[in-house]
Parts: sequence; C-alpha cells; structure tokens
Amino acid sequence: MFGKNRKIDSLENTAYSARKKIMNDVVSRIEPLKSETVYKKERPIKSHAYNLTRFIFVGNFAGKKKMAVFALAAVLIVSGAWLFLEKFSWLTLKITPHQEFLKEEVILKGKKDGLSADRQSLFDFPVETIGFKITEKDFRPATGEEEIKEKARGQIVIYNAFSSENQVLVKRTRFETPDGKIYRIPGQITVPGAEIKDGKIIPSSVETEVFADQPGEEYNIGLADFTIPGFKGTARYSKFYARSKTSMEGGFTGTARVVSDKDAEEAKISLKNKLAEKINQEYKKQIPEDLILLEGASEISYEEAVFTPTIGKKSDNLATDLTANFNGILIKKEYFSKALVKAYLGLDSINSAAVANLDQINKNVISRDFEKGEIVLKINNVHLAWHFDELGLKNDLLAKDEPFNEIFKVYDKIERAELIFWPSWWRKIPNSADRIKIKIIFDSF
Repeated sequence: MFGKNRKIDSLENTAYSARKKIMNDVVSRIEPLKSETVYKKERPIKSHAYNLTRFIFVGNFAGKKKMAVFALAAVLIVSGAWLFLEKFSWLTLKITPHQEFLKEEVILKGKKDGLSADRQSLFDFPVETIGFKITEKDFRPATGEEEIKEKARGQIVIYNAFSSENQVLVKRTRFETPDGKIYRIPGQITVPGAEIKDGKIIPSSVETEVFADQPGEEYNIGLADFTIPGFKGTARYSKFYARSKTSMEGGFTGTARVVSDKDAEEAKISLKNKLAEKINQEYKKQIPEDLILLEGASEISYEEAVFTPTIGKKSDNLATDLTANFNGILIKKEYFSKALVKAYLGLDSINSAAVANLDQINKNVISRDFEKGEIVLKINNVHLAWHFDELGLKNDLLAKDEPFNEIFKVYDKIERAELIFWPSWWRKIPNSADRIKIKIIFDSF
C-alpha cells in the first residue's frame, strides 16, 4: 500500500517536474522575444530619425532626384495615355433599322434618258447603254489532207498603146507568156484610152488579177510579159500588152495539207472563249460603281469569222480573225432602289427607305431593246430597310448627357443598337463625330 502510494508520488513529482520544465521553456522563449520587439520598436525609430536627418541634412540628394524623376514619368505616362485615348478611342454603333420583306411581284420599265422615279414619268427609272467590240486572232496548223488541184494566181498591168478609146476586155480574156502559158482575167475589165500628146501616144494602164488556165506548179512563174492571143492578126495585138506586177503563185496538183471544216470550227470556239473572257473583263472596267448590269440585260454577238486561207484551200497553217460585239443596259442603283420603294410603298415614301438586297432580289428581264435603250423587268423578294438620321444620331451622342437608351428612343426607325467601345474598358463617347462609326445590320431574308 505504502509502496503503491510512493510510486504514485514519484509519478506526480515527475509530471510536476516536466510541467515546470515546459513552463520554464515557454517563459524563456517568450521573454527574449518581448525584449526584442521593444527594441525593434525603439531602435528603428532612433535609427530612422538619424538616417532621415542624415538624408536631409548630410546631402544625399541622389535618392530624392530619382523619386522626382519617377513621379514626373508617372504623370507624363498617365497624361499621355489620357490624351491618346481622348484622341484615338472610337465607338462603333451597330444599328439594326426597321426592315420589311416583300414577296409581291412588280413590273418596272426603264429607258435611256427616261425620268427617275420621283419625277413621275411613263418609265420607272432611267438607264444607260454600253457597247463596244473586240477582235481576237487565232493561229493554228491546218490538219486537213486532200487531193487538190489549184491554179496559180498573180497581178498584171494591162497597157493600151493603141488609141485614145477605151477597150473592153471580156471575162476570161486570155493572156499568154512567151513560152505559151495561158492566164485569164476573172471578170470583165475596161482598159482606159491612151493619152495623145504632141501627136504621140502615151499608153494608159489598168491593174487586174489573172489565174492560170490549168492547175499545176508549172504555172508558178516569176515576172513576165504577156500578149493577148485574141488580138493576134490585128493591129491591136502589138499595141495591147501586159506585164507582171507580181509573180504567179499557188499552182499545185497532188495531196496536200488543207484547211478543214474542223480546223475552222475549233478556231471559232477557241476565239469565242477568249473573247467572252476579255469582254467580261472589259465591261467591268467600264461600268462605274454606282451602276449595275443585270443578268439578261446584255448580249454578245459575233461577226463572220475571217479565215486565211479559206476552208478547203491548201495551206500548212490557218489564221482566223473573229470580232465580238457587246451591248448592255445599265441601271443606276439609286434610281432603281427609288423605283422599287415607290412601287411598294408609294411616292410619298420614296426617300424613307432603300433596297437592302439589290444583288439578291429576283430580277427577270421580260424584254430589252439595246438600240432604243429600253428594258422591262419583273421583280420580287425585295428587302427594304428604313433610313434614319445618322449625322443627327452622332451629334446627339456627342452633345446630350443622357443615358444611351433615352437617346435612341427618339429614333423610331432604329430597332436595335449595340455600342462597341475601343478600348473596351474606355466607356467614354469620343469627342469627334469622325470617330463614331455606324455599321448597318440587315436581317436575313
């Protein structure tokens, strides 16, 4: 029993000693800290006062100068940023105006030099016409092959040294070379009479084409003199004669390359494609931005193609010339829009709205006359958008110190408005109307 109590006392003494030690540790840790905190509160004040006095009175001005420079730079940066935003910030207004979609069909008539819609005439709008021509050339090898017979041809000059009277030579009159080759004229010709001067005869002359009497290369000759066999045995034989103006060429017999129908057709197709592309480029350059050319309001016509040589003729190559004529009727966008507004809303509303989808409306050309400059159109699916005073809206935003909603209430033709500031966090109206941009938003048809 006693032993047991003693053991308990021993345990209690041990616990007491442990608690005492812990308390001593706590006190020993807290007291030095309290002493240091007080020190730090007092010593820094004394030290700070000393350093401050030294800073002010000893003459350490470098730090002060740096602080002044930093302060000035901060002021300049803030001021510059403010001025930049005042001068370069902008506002975009996305405005959705009142709109209507009209599917009813209307018929409109346009005429060159006609009156515009608001001047009330038999025609709904004036038009302008456009017209020009372009010529293109094509060169390609001839691919045809035939057994052919061709006669040589050339030019001669016929002289009359017989009398002052005219001499008629009938079609196919023969002309003979010294070696007996015969050439003929293709049609009737008159050789003018010779001039008689001081009793002397001055021969007159006329130029004409001749062709060989027979096909073949042997008739291809150089310059030569000719007589007229039909005058043989008469005084005219020596007084009517001819001399070559050109050599005789083209005589041939045998198989040779010729211009085929296929060659000619392919040349025409190629030229038409080239001409269509060139015309498309050219009319776009000639049409001002305020005019439109409706589909079906123009045409391209082609003149007769010129083939050199002609189809079926002997040649290694084919040259083709083709000319295209373009004609179109142009409509001024402003007058066209007004004509449509008048047709749907009446003359009183002609300046209240405009067509928002000129390029998308259904436009069918009923008739056209390029020479008279007239066109008739059937139109539907028109998208109208109402006007509002854009300049007045800008001025109200600049001048009125009111909530935006109150300002927009005045404009009854505006359905919706969205304000987009730049920078986005700068919620201040620019001080110039030039930096307020209005973007019109159109609904989908």
